[in-house]
Amino acid sequence: MLKISRKRCAEYRWRLRGEIAPVKQMRTNMHANAPRPCRFSLWFSVAALMLLHLAPVRGQDVGVPIMAPGLDAAPQNTYPNAMYYQALEIYREGDLATAAEAFDAALGRCRRDINGRWIDAIPVHAMMAECFYQAGDLPSAVEHIDAAMTLVVRHRGWLSSLDWRDAMIAAVRVPDTTSAWAAPNLPSIIPLNDRMKLGTGSADVVGQLQRGGVFESFRLTTIDAVEVMRGAAIAAYRRRVIFGDLAGEFEAAEQVLEATKYPSGLDIPYARALIGSMRGCERFAGGQDEETLQDADRSANVGGAIHPITPLVLLAAARVKARQDDFAAAGPIAIQAAIAAS
Repeated sequence: MLKISRKRCAEYRWRLRGEIAPVKQMRTNMHANAPRPCRFSLWFSVAALMLLHLAPVRGQDVGVPIMAPGLDAAPQNTYPNAMYYQALEIYREGDLATAAEAFDAALGRCRRDINGRWIDAIPVHAMMAECFYQAGDLPSAVEHIDAAMTLVVRHRGWLSSLDWRDAMIAAVRVPDTTSAWAAPNLPSIIPLNDRMKLGTGSADVVGQLQRGGVFESFRLTTIDAVEVMRGAAIAAYRRRVIFGDLAGEFEAAEQVLEATKYPSGLDIPYARALIGSMRGCERFAGGQDEETLQDADRSANVGGAIHPITPLVLLAAARVKARQDDFAAAGPIAIQAAIAAS
C-alpha cells in the first residue's frame, strides 16, 4: 500500500483545490544553486539554524513542544491567516519548495484594501524571503524583504493601537530543563498572547468625512502582533546578512525606525523589550552597529526571561561583534541565541 506523509497529503489537497499559485523556478533553484560557503565560524551556523528552523518561543504548557501559535488548530479569519502557520510547519520540516508555495498561498489570503496589503503580510513576505534565501535566489529574497519593509513604513504607528495589557497571559514560565539540548541552561520564557486587540479605523466620523478619502469606522481586530513584529525583525536581520557592508545604503532605515518607535507612555517592560528587540534588528539592517548592541543589551530579556524576538536580536549582536573581530564576545552571544531559539 502506498504511504504518503501528512505534509505531502496536505500539499496534494491544496493543489487539487487550486489554492496554491506555484512559485516559478523555486524547485529548479533549489537544485541549481550550490550552497554558498559560510564566512563565519561553526557557532554562527549552529545559531542560525536553531534560530530559523525552530519555532518561536511562546507561552505554552510545560512539557508541550514549543510551536508557532495556532499551528495545530489555527482559527479562521486570523491575522496572519491559518495558511501562514501551516506554511511555517512545512518550512521547519525542511521542504523549502512546498513551504514557498504555501507562503505564496498565504500571501494571497492576506488582508487588502485600497492602499494595498496590511501588516499581516509582513511575516509572510519575511518567510518567503527566507525560502528564497535558503534556495540561493538572493534577488527574490531581497524583493520580499523590501516588500515587508515597505509595509512596515506604510502602516507606521500601528504599535500604538495595540492593547498591550493583553499581551502577557500568565506568569513567567520556567522551562523544562530535561526537554532540550541546551538543558540546564534554558532561560525562563515570557508567555505571550498570540491574539491581541488592535484598534483600526477612526471613531471621528465627521472628521474623516470632512478630510475625504477612504472611510473606515473604528473596530477592534484580533491579530498575532508578536508574529508580525518577529516577521519585521527577520526581514531586517536577513537584509543586513545579504548586503553586508552595503547596509549603510539602506535608505529606508530611518523611515522603518520612525514607523516602529515606542508608543508614547508605554511603560510595560515586556512590551518595550519586544519593540526594542525588533528595532535592534532594524538598526542592524541600517548598519547602526553600536545601537544594535545597545538594543540587544536592553531588550533581549526581561529580568532574565526571553521572548520570541530574543534569538534574532542576539544573533544580530553576535554578528556585530564578529565584524568587530571581537570573537571572544561573539561566540557566547551566538550560543545564547541558539539556546533562546531551542
